[in-house]
Amino acid sequence: MKRINIVGWYGTETIGDRAILAGLVNLFSLVIDEFEIVLGSLCPTFSLRTVLEDGEFLQQISGGKMKGISLYDTTIKSEIKKSVQKSDFLFFGGGPFMDIPATKMLTFAFEYAKKCGVRTGVLGCGYGPIRESKYKEMVKSLVSASDVVIFRDAISKQEYVKESGDDRCLSSIDPAVFCAVFAKEILSANQPERADVVFNFRDVTLDSYDSVKAAEYRNYFCSLISKESDENGENVHLVPMHTYYVGGDDRKYLYELQKDCGSDKIRLQSVPLSLFDTMKAYYNAKYCYGMRFHSIVLQTILNGRNIILDYTDPTKGKTIGFLKQLEVEGCYQSSYVSLTQGNYGNLAPAENVSFSQEKIDMYRKVYINELSKLL
Repeated sequence: MKRINIVGWYGTETIGDRAILAGLVNLFSLVIDEFEIVLGSLCPTFSLRTVLEDGEFLQQISGGKMKGISLYDTTIKSEIKKSVQKSDFLFFGGGPFMDIPATKMLTFAFEYAKKCGVRTGVLGCGYGPIRESKYKEMVKSLVSASDVVIFRDAISKQEYVKESGDDRCLSSIDPAVFCAVFAKEILSANQPERADVVFNFRDVTLDSYDSVKAAEYRNYFCSLISKESDENGENVHLVPMHTYYVGGDDRKYLYELQKDCGSDKIRLQSVPLSLFDTMKAYYNAKYCYGMRFHSIVLQTILNGRNIILDYTDPTKGKTIGFLKQLEVEGCYQSSYVSLTQGNYGNLAPAENVSFSQEKIDMYRKVYINELSKLL
């Protein structure tokens, strides 16, 4: 049985990070007969909760090939060394490379793994925004210590190659896509309820994207919620993608929006949902509004009647990159807002969003081919 060690931003994980993990488990099950996951976490107490909530689904998406999942603390060097020594593989499992202090510890893990002869890889990561040179150098060291490097899109690959000069890396698609495709097959066995209008927003004052427009965004979000509340009554559902104070708990921001709207008809999902239950909420929705990147990924695949609020660069950001990967950007002409450009207009949910299974298989094959080589 293979022991697969995964590190990343776990310990502050969003539903998106959890979907990435599930997508990776699915990929591993296609090339390995039996394996266990060892998950490196910045806060194992929080990750323990999410692993327990998602355990049954992780077993299901692995086809029963995952024989267990355990945790260790990636803020402690001795814990990293002990865990890496016992592993067959070490992977950086999705999410973006950014100006995050924990990058130092994760780079150490990869450099130590190479010394121990443990095979390593970067699977489905984004690149940037990275502004500080010290983090750029840490990422270069981590990637240099990797046997396999697959970015989640061609834009991330191009940005990394431009920065590093290292063109041996590949690009595919975010592993969360494979999780969503799998979940949709399960959910499609039942007729969707199609009652709620589901929203996900993020508070941009907590990051470096466009916090100067935070007040403008907030007013716009309130207008969207109020409009849907007037039209759909109590079927407006605010669903968080993140429920931990480190990294920005969506519930705090959603509560403030709910309060600003002054309506008791708006439902805030205050009790955290599991990964699968979040996907179920998106699948069953009448239509969805998404802002966090992985809310857009999941809503697009699971529902397809969605409205996209893009806070990244509308020409080369991760959101538009994802739509181009699935070749569905044309479906969102009246269902897409670039928040940075402020082109707010009359929006309608996308219709007739469909993507090619052959295209998904093509992206999956990139991972399978590279993982198979490591064996």
